Amino acid sequence: MILFVCILFLGIYKMQVFVKFKSKSEYQISEELKRKEIQQLTFDEKKRIGEYLVTAQLSVFAIHDKEDIKRIGLEIFSGDYTGDGYGELIRNYYPNRFQDIKYKFVNEEIREESDESFTYSATVHVSGIENGKRDEMGVNYKLKVVKENNMFKIKEQQQHVE
Repeated sequence: MILFVCILFLGIYKMQVFVKFKSKSEYQISEELKRKEIQQLTFDEKKRIGEYLVTAQLSVFAIHDKEDIKRIGLEIFSGDYTGDGYGELIRNYYPNRFQDIKYKFVNEEIREESDESFTYSATVHVSGIENGKRDEMGVNYKLKVVKENNMFKIKEQQQHVE
């Protein structure tokens, strides 16, 4: 039994450590997936949507124009949450702060599923070049995702930098 637990722990550890960093473009969602209703989504599709919404938010670290931040805010935040979400994006806006940003997701979970929403939780490790040096940080996210105006959007969220 102890051997089984050790092997299981090692397997989980290796999965988290050796997951590759990917660029934002690798987290885009397809038009087919965008057309689905929440109740039609599989577990993996919900994870994909969560990853897409998180990478859209974190992309502000590499954005050069404030108008792009406004566009992202309108695209990914639900009506009632747009102001708070946009405010969070602006707080993270530092023009040209990072280059070559890449993302790695671990500990992804889908909870509180209903026909109208689901909750996506994950830790994302963000790697980018700042001042000529590669740097990495971890951020824990918990998003309530809804479908609004034929788009998946964040209705509420919690985030915490590790």
